Amino acid sequence: MALLTLNRKQLELAATRETDRQLIQYIRGALAAVLPRLPASQALVEPYVQNAGRQAIESGFGEGGYYSFYILTGLLLGPMWDQDPFFLGKIDKYLDAPGMEPGARIALAMDAVLDTRRALEAVLPELIDVAVQSLSIPPERFTPGHTWLAFERMAHIRGCQPHQILPLFERFEMGFRLGNGLPPIRREKLPGHIQVAYEAQGIPLPKPSDAIRDLDRLQLQNFHGSLLLGLTYGQSFSNNLFLVRLVQTLDAASQPHDYQHHLKGFFLSHREALMEKVIE
Repeated sequence: MALLTLNRKQLELAATRETDRQLIQYIRGALAAVLPRLPASQALVEPYVQNAGRQAIESGFGEGGYYSFYILTGLLLGPMWDQDPFFLGKIDKYLDAPGMEPGARIALAMDAVLDTRRALEAVLPELIDVAVQSLSIPPERFTPGHTWLAFERMAHIRGCQPHQILPLFERFEMGFRLGNGLPPIRREKLPGHIQVAYEAQGIPLPKPSDAIRDLDRLQLQNFHGSLLLGLTYGQSFSNNLFLVRLVQTLDAASQPHDYQHHLKGFFLSHREALMEKVIE
């Protein structure tokens, strides 16, 4: 009669640990060639799975195949993928599909994840090229305008329509300023007739970057870097275990040139990894 005294939570925990073990083994084995492309490392696979597993449970993906699905998707698309603006509606529509068994939903969703990852990998080299180009501008010549131009180009590469770019910029900007104790920026859109008058007289229209006046050179590089990383690795890049060392290095940079050097080196290293192997 010992079965009657089994603790359900302990059983679930044991099952979760076994799933974690199998996932770690699978990622280190079958996905070994893929890891540098993400970018990820063998050494951090185990802590990644453990951390992502906790997030899966907290996000409602703790049961059955959903648990493994959440962890593998986070590996391929980045942490908090279910809240990333570039992935909204692409994955959850399969997970919520009516009239289907959970296994079928997960299979369709995983196909969508792989397609999404392939699409991202197809543009990653171009994204990194734009990022590296912007990081090659000397800090003494770098302006908020350079930040906007790089963001605009990279957002376009990621598939954003023109009307979506400014709201996305302001979303990223808000997160940066909030995290750094800076006041929000309020931009006023020019009325249509004023825009027409500007264009008729050959006056350049204001850029979103014109409102950024309170950042010193190092802060501007930090802001710029956060945009580059967010567009390349996801808005929650700072929660990505595989990017922790990079983020710590950037946070410790005391000079704009050092910040540029470290981030540029990371991007170039990742681009080299992307050129070496192809996801099967």
